[in-house]
Amino acid sequence: AVAFFLYNADFWLWHAPPLYNATLENQSIHILEHLTFIVFGVLTWWPIFSPLEEGLPRLSLGGQILYLFFSGMPSVALGAGLTFSSPLYAPYIAAPRIWGISAATDQQLGGLIMWIPGGILYIIIMSILFIRWMQKQEAKQLQEEAEEYNDIVV
Repeated sequence: AVAFFLYNADFWLWHAPPLYNATLENQSIHILEHLTFIVFGVLTWWPIFSPLEEGLPRLSLGGQILYLFFSGMPSVALGAGLTFSSPLYAPYIAAPRIWGISAATDQQLGGLIMWIPGGILYIIIMSILFIRWMQKQEAKQLQEEAEEYNDIVV
């Protein structure tokens, strides 16, 4: 829960116009931004991909699905918000239109890229986890039925 909060707070804070603009003006701040993305990203995904059996193990498969569902919502909301808002970032508003797209279109495309592919990635991973969970449940059910059958036969 702490990693989930830290990751999403970090992601949202860096997209606030004052901080975002600061990353464009100062390379050290830009590097710090990406370092925090990496650190909090690793911490956030640890409950899903942890290689450890003890200490900080993975969540159960059902827990992983629920965790990913709630983890993905804030970034989807941010992407949707950027898609439907007017341009927020002054450096991009004032930038030359090299590709001929407006600052609004540029921000909308950025929001859509955060929103749609990010959401699809979460859905794919949750689907894989759900299939694994169902396979595990089915194997458990078959094992229980086999044991019941053996108890009846013996």
